[in-house]
Amino acid sequence: MKTRWPTILFLLCKEHVLFVLFSIIVLFIAGFLQALSVISLAPILDVFIQEDLTQGSKITIKVIEFFQMLDIQVSMFSVIALMLLLITCKNIFLYLSEYTLSRFAIQILENIRKGLFQSFLKAKWEFFLNNNYGYLGSTLLRETEKATLTLETISKLISDSIRGAFLLGTALLISWQVTLIMIGLTGLLMFPFMFLGKWGYKLMQIHNTANNNMFGVVSESFAAAKLILGFGNQKQSYKQLARIHTSASQTAFKWVMIRLIPTRFMEPISILIVSICVYIGSRNFGLEVASLAVMLFSLKSCSELAVEIVNQKNGLNALGASLEQVYNLKSDAEKMYQASGSVQFSTFADQIVFDKIEFGYSKNEPVIQQLNLIIPKGKMIAIVGKSGTGKTTVIDLLMGFFVPDKGKIFIDSRELSEFDLNSWRGKIGFVPQDAFLFHQTIRDNLLWSNSDASEQEIQAACVDANASEFIDKLPDKFDTMVGDRGIRLSGGQRQRIALARALLRKPEILILDEATSALDSHSEKLIQKAIEEVSKYTTIVSIAHRLSTIQNADIIYVMDKGKIIESGNFENLLQMDSGIFMETAELQGFRGEGELVINEQR
Repeated sequence: MKTRWPTILFLLCKEHVLFVLFSIIVLFIAGFLQALSVISLAPILDVFIQEDLTQGSKITIKVIEFFQMLDIQVSMFSVIALMLLLITCKNIFLYLSEYTLSRFAIQILENIRKGLFQSFLKAKWEFFLNNNYGYLGSTLLRETEKATLTLETISKLISDSIRGAFLLGTALLISWQVTLIMIGLTGLLMFPFMFLGKWGYKLMQIHNTANNNMFGVVSESFAAAKLILGFGNQKQSYKQLARIHTSASQTAFKWVMIRLIPTRFMEPISILIVSICVYIGSRNFGLEVASLAVMLFSLKSCSELAVEIVNQKNGLNALGASLEQVYNLKSDAEKMYQASGSVQFSTFADQIVFDKIEFGYSKNEPVIQQLNLIIPKGKMIAIVGKSGTGKTTVIDLLMGFFVPDKGKIFIDSRELSEFDLNSWRGKIGFVPQDAFLFHQTIRDNLLWSNSDASEQEIQAACVDANASEFIDKLPDKFDTMVGDRGIRLSGGQRQRIALARALLRKPEILILDEATSALDSHSEKLIQKAIEEVSKYTTIVSIAHRLSTIQNADIIYVMDKGKIIESGNFENLLQMDSGIFMETAELQGFRGEGELVINEQR
């Protein structure tokens, strides 16, 4: 069940109760001072109208008594000085409130973003599989900012309500009858405008969805720019963005129009209400000119604040949709928190065992069935099979991205679930099929895996990965910027840097997920040579389609439909009369004792 924004606001205020109390106290003081500054209008008017101030309004008489108590002479100057002092003090307290609110809003925005991002990173891999990256990015960057505006709006709403309450109290002191008439008329005429908030809330939900989709389209288009340009499909991408942008623009326009309705239509209504109240006050209740002026100013200010309060209430409903999106997504991430053991992993002595593992992404569709697999320490293990047989899922289970539905994974005699996942993954070097490089220098990309690595260690890792060959030829060498996702480098160069990055952390296990499938023959040979060197001092688990890259593997597991159906070394598997491995070998041109007779041209 999704949490609604009023509950979220309550919890947020509860977390920062001292700030809320301080702000309310400051606003109360500012509201009280504003009421006093309005009241000070009465003696100023009486100074102009009355020769004898003792015959002035009741308010003026009270002010004279106050001045006499302080032994201050009543004059135009002293009365204006009092009003200016009150207004200045009021503005100082309002400034203090706004300053505090701004600092608080910035801090809250930072805390919300950091907390949301941290929740994402602590979630299971499944969380990222279930959510569109555009939606995640839009929520983290755009909706968090709009959620912070909710706090500013609620603060303004409270501020205006407190000020309005003091001004209303001033009017009540002068004539409670006229004030009650004003309250009744205002409530009656403003009631229809209160329903605009619900409409705005629904519009903002549609607007947020359109923005999320637009963010996703832009992200995907930039990531696939080469593909789009290569297919000449720029027009299609543009149309997709334009369609979503039109939806976002229309909802934004409607929302602006909704916010203008109270402002434009309630101004004449408020003037009408104030005029009626002034007329009744002068004709039926015999109010003095000064008292009437104070009441007129108070009621007019109350009417203006009422318009603002309605706008803020409607805006709060709309912004609440963003607040809900942020906190509900955070809640979803926290519900999918990646559980972890407490034992710190350092090394394993013997072997890793998959014992009767079963796993499926959905209950009725198993991907892995009764899988038994052994990874001895210091050996090179290869997993082969047709696409969709569960090879990558085995790697995901080994890295702890998913938990088996049945069966257990043992590291020596301990279950994998007992280990702290970060310490376990910290000892794994991972080279995916699509080597991802950050938009930084080659050195920064290498140090990303081990920030404490020395220059000598960096050089050694690049030598082992056969990356030094091309890095030394670059003008800026290790300080070369690789571009977004490593776009300035070739596929083979990216893959070798990815391998060097994995080796730099001196892993207990090196995992290669189709690390050479997209490379040309020259790059493949370089990677293969690097892997052969690495296999002398670390355990390697390799998923491969090209059998040429795993000829030296100690054990090859052949998978089909989530099961291990064949196993052995390269030569033993080639000697079988039939089977998936033999079919694959024949398709790739192998015969006899592993002799390659057909070279793939790539």
